[in-house]
Amino acid sequence: MHSKEKTLLIFLLALAVCAVILVLSPVTASGFVVFILSFPYMHIANGLRALSLSGVAGNVVAIALYISLCMTPIWLLPLIKRKKPEDAMLPLISIVLFIVMYYMINPGFIPISHGTASIEGALLGGVVHSLIFSYGVIRILRLTIFASSHTLGQYMAVVLHVVCILLVFTIFGMQLSQMLDALQSVANGNSGNPQLGFTRVFIMFRYVAGAAIHVIHVAIVFAALRLVAAFSCDKYSHDTLNAARLVSKLCVVSLVAGVVVAVGVNLLQLVFIRRLAVVDTSLHIPVMSMICVLSALLMTRYMAESKELKDENDQIV
Repeated sequence: MHSKEKTLLIFLLALAVCAVILVLSPVTASGFVVFILSFPYMHIANGLRALSLSGVAGNVVAIALYISLCMTPIWLLPLIKRKKPEDAMLPLISIVLFIVMYYMINPGFIPISHGTASIEGALLGGVVHSLIFSYGVIRILRLTIFASSHTLGQYMAVVLHVVCILLVFTIFGMQLSQMLDALQSVANGNSGNPQLGFTRVFIMFRYVAGAAIHVIHVAIVFAALRLVAAFSCDKYSHDTLNAARLVSKLCVVSLVAGVVVAVGVNLLQLVFIRRLAVVDTSLHIPVMSMICVLSALLMTRYMAESKELKDENDQIV
């Protein structure tokens, strides 16, 4: 394992520990999501509301800050030298900011109540986040279309690192939280049933099986990072071909493991249905996994044939 891979692995282990601590802490996963979606708009709105209520001068300053903040996307337009169609989203983001910030500053004017102010702030903030994220994705996609192979490799490496982080949070954050919630729900819904040990074990087994699939996905990302690095150095080298073959093998393993786990869980539930307090069957059709496997196999075959053709040409020369 290379030094960069070791550094990434250590970083992911640290993230896993942080995710577990977050799940086990009093702050619930839903509360954390609400905080992320409403940040920083709710906090700015609270500050502007407090400033507005401080007096006439404070109200004038709050209005000026409110307008300046919401106009920021429009003010970015002159800074863009080569404007593209997606830049039309900036005025839209500005309009949405005016509406969202107004409702956050004046929560009493929200026509429909969704519970607490924090949840309403998360719903409103999520609209702005989705627009900004969509604009960023389209801009990045346009950059990748005209980028060189070396630049594309760098973009790919960044995306793979982000995927790794998301997978770790999925395993040790979301799925672990779901397992704990399922255990608690079983305990609350079957308080008079002392025979819950087997059900608890089965819930934990299902979590471990699902986590194992995602661990394979992390291994695929590491192999893909190795492939990107080797391809950037020499796309016809043995290291590049070996890395491509490793990605293909891991994709096949992931597809087979996913199918086996899905079928195995359903069959085990059928066998032990009398001892389970909760039965949750699922229909698993791995369409996207099959597409990824076929793409990886096709890429590996193409790279192998290209290397053979280059080796033959080198021998002739």
